[in-house]
Amino acid sequence: MEKKNESGIARIVLIGAESTGKSTLTAHLAEKLGIPAIQEYARLYIEALAGHYTEEDVKHIAKWQMKEESKYLECRKLYIADTDVLITQIWLEQKYGTQCPEIESWILKQQKHSLYLLCIPDLEWVLDHVRENGGENRMKLHHIYLQRLKLYNLRFEEVGGHGESRFAKAYEIIKKII
Repeated sequence: MEKKNESGIARIVLIGAESTGKSTLTAHLAEKLGIPAIQEYARLYIEALAGHYTEEDVKHIAKWQMKEESKYLECRKLYIADTDVLITQIWLEQKYGTQCPEIESWILKQQKHSLYLLCIPDLEWVLDHVRENGGENRMKLHHIYLQRLKLYNLRFEEVGGHGESRFAKAYEIIKKII
């Protein structure tokens, strides 16, 4: 799917609270659409730090994400990303009470080229050594993501369900738009 699509969409972004199937959905959609995928860097980075991270680490993760995505955007190749700096911006706000103007600038710059799939937290939350927002926090974060998508006027659809129905819904949304 390297041809230019008429929608102007250059990137498909999966966002959502922890344990909502973003990584699984990203891999499945990338394979089905035949497009490259950018995996979630935050997980690998935080794992390497044994879960102990700082505000500067979160900003580093955002900068890595923007740099990695720029490679695809420069050559105008459609790709899918497992997470986005929008999540990182909210992470900074919720954990440290800070913002990063560079992240907001990136979001606004990419808004017309992006399709966001917001994963509904209807899958069971699975505890692991880097996750920290289970329980009610998942729904709280979902609402924050939803509000922010609307605030930035980002093109998005919500994706829910289990197993193949979740994949099928996401695929149909993408095919309809691009």
